[in-house]
Amino acid sequence: MPAFVINGPDIPEKLLEAHEGGKVIFFCGAGISYPANLPGFEDLVGQIYADLHLTMTSVEEQAYESKRYDTTLDLLERRHPGKRLAVRKALASVLDISQVNKDAMVTHKSLIQLATNRTDNKVRLVTTNFDRLFQQVISKDSLPIPPYSAPFLPIPKKSRWDGIVYLHGLLPDSIDEIALNRLVITSGDFGLAYLAERWASRFVTELFRQYTVCFVGYSLNDPVMRYMMDALAADELLGESRPEAFAFVDYCKKEREKTKSEWEMKGVTPLLYEVPVADKGNHSALHDTLREWAATYRDGVQGKEMIISQHVSNPPNAPSKTDYVVGRVLWALTDELAAKHFANLNPVPPLEWLGPLSEKQFEYDDLLRFGVATGCNEINDIQFSILHRPSPHTCSPWMRVVDDGSQSSSLDGVMLHLLHWLTRHLNDPNLIIWLANQGDCLHERFIGLILRRLEELDHFVANNEKEKIDFILANAPNAIPRPAMKTLWRLFIAGKIKLHSHINPQSFGLYDWIGSLKREGLTPSLRMQLREHLAPCVALRSSLNLFENIQVQSQSLRIKDLVNWKLVLNSNYVHSVLNDLSQIPAFQEGLPSLLQDSTVLLRDAMDLMRELEGANEHSDLSYIHRPSISDHPQNGDFYDWTALITLVRDSWIATVQDNTVVAKNTAENWWLQPYPIFKRLAMFAATYGDIISQKKALNWLLEDNCWWLWSSETRREAIRLVVYLAQILDVPEIVELEKAILAGPLREMFRGTLKEEEWIRIVDKDIWLLLTKFGDAGGKWSETANARLSELNKKYPDWKLEEDEKDEFTFRIMDSDELHEYSHSPQDMSELIMWLKKTVDRRGDDDWQQRCREDFDTTSHALLALARQNTWPVERWKQALMGWSEDKNNNTSWSIIGPVLNKAPDEIISSLPNEIGRWLQVIAKSFNGQEKIFLNLCQRILEQEYIDEIEFNDSLNTAINRPVGIVTEALLQWWFRRKLEDGQGLPAELKPIFTSICNTKIDKYVYGRVLLASHAVTLYRVDSNWAKEHLIPLFDWNSSTEANMAWEGFLWSPRLYRPFMADVTRSFLDGAMHYGELGNCGERYAAFLTFVALDHGDVFTNEELADAVGSLPINGLENAARTLIRAIEGAHDKRKEYWTNRVIPYLHNIWPRNMAFKESNIPDIFAELCVAAEEAFPLALEELQDQIKLPNHSYYLFDLMFKKKLCTNFPEECLYFLNLVVDNQTQWLPKEFKVCLDEIKKASPQLATDHRFILLSELARRYARY
Repeated sequence: MPAFVINGPDIPEKLLEAHEGGKVIFFCGAGISYPANLPGFEDLVGQIYADLHLTMTSVEEQAYESKRYDTTLDLLERRHPGKRLAVRKALASVLDISQVNKDAMVTHKSLIQLATNRTDNKVRLVTTNFDRLFQQVISKDSLPIPPYSAPFLPIPKKSRWDGIVYLHGLLPDSIDEIALNRLVITSGDFGLAYLAERWASRFVTELFRQYTVCFVGYSLNDPVMRYMMDALAADELLGESRPEAFAFVDYCKKEREKTKSEWEMKGVTPLLYEVPVADKGNHSALHDTLREWAATYRDGVQGKEMIISQHVSNPPNAPSKTDYVVGRVLWALTDELAAKHFANLNPVPPLEWLGPLSEKQFEYDDLLRFGVATGCNEINDIQFSILHRPSPHTCSPWMRVVDDGSQSSSLDGVMLHLLHWLTRHLNDPNLIIWLANQGDCLHERFIGLILRRLEELDHFVANNEKEKIDFILANAPNAIPRPAMKTLWRLFIAGKIKLHSHINPQSFGLYDWIGSLKREGLTPSLRMQLREHLAPCVALRSSLNLFENIQVQSQSLRIKDLVNWKLVLNSNYVHSVLNDLSQIPAFQEGLPSLLQDSTVLLRDAMDLMRELEGANEHSDLSYIHRPSISDHPQNGDFYDWTALITLVRDSWIATVQDNTVVAKNTAENWWLQPYPIFKRLAMFAATYGDIISQKKALNWLLEDNCWWLWSSETRREAIRLVVYLAQILDVPEIVELEKAILAGPLREMFRGTLKEEEWIRIVDKDIWLLLTKFGDAGGKWSETANARLSELNKKYPDWKLEEDEKDEFTFRIMDSDELHEYSHSPQDMSELIMWLKKTVDRRGDDDWQQRCREDFDTTSHALLALARQNTWPVERWKQALMGWSEDKNNNTSWSIIGPVLNKAPDEIISSLPNEIGRWLQVIAKSFNGQEKIFLNLCQRILEQEYIDEIEFNDSLNTAINRPVGIVTEALLQWWFRRKLEDGQGLPAELKPIFTSICNTKIDKYVYGRVLLASHAVTLYRVDSNWAKEHLIPLFDWNSSTEANMAWEGFLWSPRLYRPFMADVTRSFLDGAMHYGELGNCGERYAAFLTFVALDHGDVFTNEELADAVGSLPINGLENAARTLIRAIEGAHDKRKEYWTNRVIPYLHNIWPRNMAFKESNIPDIFAELCVAAEEAFPLALEELQDQIKLPNHSYYLFDLMFKKKLCTNFPEECLYFLNLVVDNQTQWLPKEFKVCLDEIKKASPQLATDHRFILLSELARRYARY
């Protein structure tokens, strides 16, 4: 809600938005003419009596004292000898403007500017004044604005109205009895206009129905307001509704709330400004506000493109549109041109804007702004976002009984531009994670944009177009995807990324499939349907170490460093379905026909894993996901994809009964597949009767230097095969096997960092296990083997075979320099609790965290059971809280876990501050109930002691990863859920917490202060007194040792709110001298300082701003110059006005013109600034011609000149420009340079003989690349 001047009225965002959209009508009263010394209604009546040399009768005086001025004049007209004409002539005399100074009409000029619709350039304004001040401005400036004088009024609809409506009539140029009699001034006139003939009330009613009305220059007791409000009230009684109305309203000190409530009772939202008690006629705050507002509107400063230019280069402070910046940006992005500007802006808006763009913050009333027609019955609970919203009818697909599969809706311009913006972030894993969380089927238009973008980028790389690549990366660092990201995009485009949700709609189709199976048997069509249900795909989550990993700008980053992926199937709960199918005879009978299909599906699954760098010919980790091919309690069935293994196994077993030749060939083919899972299946098959010969089975174990005998990947099945072979191998075959076992595993199968004693123990254990298992199964070893076994038994007397073959499931995973064993968490609750107790210090070597993500009920109740026993496995809680922080069902986790953590011992809270804080941060956005527990948990984390070395550089990023900062952000998120209003004050439960955080004597709260500083404007607007006392002092460079950190927080997403800036003026300007201390935020400071200087209003002087800008280092000035480009681009179709009224004064009065910039990038930037000025290009060139040179990314400059048609519209100036920036020393020119020359010649053929054109053409012929 910006205030354009200090102590001026705040203008609500919704009024600004409606005004920018051409939906506001300014309704002007007598107050706007005060600067011209014209009276209000009260003084007007008095001056009419004076002009007529009359005094009031007692009845007239009584009406006058009762503020019924219209009645007073009615009584006067009735008794005066000259009747109506004499009184109205006196009126004309009083309102004579022949001696009015032109400066007194600034407000009228401003209102005409504000009333000019940006779309069609038409003026629509209403006034109840009779004076001719508006006509004076129109005449002086030769404006084509027609007047409409009562009672001849237009219909107030956009298509049928253009001009100024004098609702109560307009004084004629000269005395005209008819025109004077038409003036609505007496109570009789008002009665005719509003009650009897009702032409005025009809106009007002329709006006309010079509537009948002803003009253200017009225008092509450003005008869005009009384009659209008009565007319509207009568229509509302008949069921008419109207948009919100606004009024500029003055108040004296201590009367603010009273004045506010009086206007609100009339159904009008007051825009309050204070007038001095000693000078109640001083309405300078109103007139200055209108003047500043008109200037910003004229120059496009509040336009949608300018909002984009100012605010989107930094990440949003909060996703909610209750945040001022977010609300303004979301409003701007409802416009297609603004969305295009957003998508093409350099540097690219950060991906964090996905948060606000995907939050459901729009409701039924917002549908029209997206072109969606609304019906009579409101759908009050509809909510949508910019990226997920109802389609306008022009984009909606037709309703059909059958279609060709292309029934997705078309995309409107806004959506297409936003998709283009997303393609500038193809190297950011967060984008693909976000997409995977939204759905699993990209829109065909988005797929096309991605493919074209990848093709374009590959073309640049293949042709070594380094300049273009450098330019792209300079403005969009994540535009070019690394190889791992390209793989993920290929999978997404291929439809292999699945929505990560607990319930997949296709799962219900699988149960329908069972019904069809029971009725029809396993027909070919049902078999193909099953194949679709069981097709493998990938579910994605964010990597826990993503932030650290993406800081490594390396092409060698692997997929697992970027995303946490999991192999899944198209349908969920497949294990449960297979259990049900095992009871259906039709399925059992059809199992042999599924052998080939299931094998192909499993191969597809492995290929998919290989694509994701999760499988190769030696490893696929299937032994972790499915420890045993045969049924075994160790098989947890946590992963749906492992159902494919079961299906392959069962269909093979069924095939054995049906066709042993096919079964044999299939098993032998499995062994040839390049993945361990198929080796395991083949080994399993070798233990099944005599399908596979013992010789072949032995050869499989001895193949590749006995790799598969010793590999952890095939350990279980290899041991089972050794046990099986113990009874059937002949002596020569036993000798072969014995030799292989005694030799032990290959050293190359383990990392070289393994310590020697650990290596010896591993080899001994593996040899001992195979020798023992073989002997126990009835196998006969040689004396040598038995001697070795005896030796090992003596050396390790504690080694015993475990029950239920558990020793065959000891999975070794190498992590850094250590070996760890991987285990599965039990499914049974009691066993899970015991397992948690036993593995209290384990971390990362089991599936606990994954289990917490997938199974909240079981994992939470297990930890709660331990908590009741006062057992708190800290590492397990850490993993659980991290998993639950991703849970979309936050209210469930809050209601169960919140009370438990609230009672946790202090040592547990101190061990889990980050994890609890992150969880609170997530649930803060949506939880319901138990707020006291939430606040208490936050307070307990704040009370812990933290030993952290303060990071003065990049303090905000540090803050959001420290416990105090995390909890502060959680508290802010919870607060933002409320409807915040100016001046409402901080909630009683939050104020003491925030006050304590702001206490600089408490060092540990420093990162909390950074977070509060980042929301300084919001805190100031809600509770300015608190902010002035506790928050604003943090920004003072002279008194605060943390000023740089406070400013870094503020500059994360800065905003120009003049009352706040007035209170930090000196500190803000001093920031230029502390530019280096701002670290990475220095660039943002320079940009914000530039936007402030371009629209400084009455907060700063040119001299103050010139000193600050002049104190910036060269790189700061370069950033300021680049900001001028963003600003002029944001002015859109007002670039010429913006250049004249904003940039020129900035360059003349603020920019340091006496400094030498030749060795900097500023001349390059100024050259781009000239081109960005578009229709103001000639003016910009004239101003900057001595300060420009060819930029490094020259192709972009020339390409922009062509696309903006500068060479066509300004051929002479463009030739002059090219001659300035291209000299004889140039050794390389992009092909776009030649295109510009061709356009100049086409637009102005005579320039082809100009010596400059000839010289440049020769340079193009020699050096331009084609």
